[in-house]
Amino acid sequence: MDGSTGVPSRYLPPDRGEPIEYIVDVATLPAGMTQGQAMAALTNSLNAWSAVTSLQFKFIGFETFTQASPTITIKDGRLRIQLHDSFNYISNPSTLGIGGRNYAVSSAFPNGGMGGRVNAQEFYPNNFGYVVMNHRPTSMQNVKTYEEVLCHELGHSLGLAHSSENPGEPNAVLKQAMMYFQVHADNRGATLGSYDPPIVQKVHPQGNTPPYGYSRVMDIVTASPQPNVAGVNSVGATGYDLQGDSLTTSLVSSSANNGSFALVGGLLKYTANFPVDAPNRFDPAGSQAWESAFLRFNDGVHASPYVTVRVLSYHLDTRPAGASDGIPDGWAQTNFGSITPSSAAKTRAQDDYDGDGLTNLEEWLAGTGPATSNSRLQISTFDGSTLNFAARPYEVYEVVGSTDFSTWTRSGTPVLPLTTTGTRDGLGASTGHKFFQVRRVP
Repeated sequence: MDGSTGVPSRYLPPDRGEPIEYIVDVATLPAGMTQGQAMAALTNSLNAWSAVTSLQFKFIGFETFTQASPTITIKDGRLRIQLHDSFNYISNPSTLGIGGRNYAVSSAFPNGGMGGRVNAQEFYPNNFGYVVMNHRPTSMQNVKTYEEVLCHELGHSLGLAHSSENPGEPNAVLKQAMMYFQVHADNRGATLGSYDPPIVQKVHPQGNTPPYGYSRVMDIVTASPQPNVAGVNSVGATGYDLQGDSLTTSLVSSSANNGSFALVGGLLKYTANFPVDAPNRFDPAGSQAWESAFLRFNDGVHASPYVTVRVLSYHLDTRPAGASDGIPDGWAQTNFGSITPSSAAKTRAQDDYDGDGLTNLEEWLAGTGPATSNSRLQISTFDGSTLNFAARPYEVYEVVGSTDFSTWTRSGTPVLPLTTTGTRDGLGASTGHKFFQVRRVP
């Protein structure tokens, strides 16, 4: 919990059904303890928390850190678990371990929300987590005590505070909690007390996880009058939920510098106030934008993190005059050598210039090349488990599967590629044939 605002933080991958990845440093261990014993203690500790929450964990590998794990400030969402204190991070010799996390505070939402809302509590999103263990005390040579401390520190990295810091705590529930401030050293290992599950479930619910969405980017076409073409200047206001709950969408806030945002049906639409031409695109990997909007999805109990939609560029469309077809002049000039649509040259919005099955307008919307038939959304490789496809970075795609070409079901979570290749893994084997499609989310 942030000391200045009182807002707690949480990890977001579990809301998407994805694991929290962790890396382990086992360069040094308590005297007499084997690597196998230490890793078994870690596995038991992680399992204790995942058994009562939606949390999953994935081991990435071993790494010998060159510094104390809390000082590794890589914002990759991972847990770095250092099973020793060779860098003397722990200053008090009676402290057996330290666990925690780093989180992001948004200037737009300083009171939380970018980490979602669980029941009525808003959260910050975690950037990364850490654990460092004091391997020196003789008490830590007991594997069960070591396991208990490790489980406790993982609780801190998941966002839990101490159940009590009173050495003479009279409440047995608080004193017997895994999150009690003193180690019990009674061979309980990674056994949670009755206090711990309902507390951690306030951060990571077990049966009903918050909805989630994906940040979106927009490239706006402007004209006089402004375009009124399906698919142009809009993105799908699409949220997801692991339990399949019905979601309501809200436009939380938006800027209004050159135009305005509005929720229309299942779309977030942007309308410019006047013709604007600013085709140099802001980096989608950055944070700059001409305009921004924030969406939120609610399942009736919990709410998603605020989802950012950014306008990265403006493109003028003057042809055909008086009725924009949604295709920018600059894009048409670059790809067709003329800004004037021509039926004979197949350069109108509804034409298919390169004969790849996509109209020129669809190519603009998809970010593919209208003059190159190989530039299209297509599956490049599939080995039965992992599917790769050509993609536009920072667009959202869904992989859907079918056994009969009639009923199509989304396979896994949507994909937000950061490069020109999208990947959907973990598809697994199925009985008989199974067919897959990749669909770009509008």
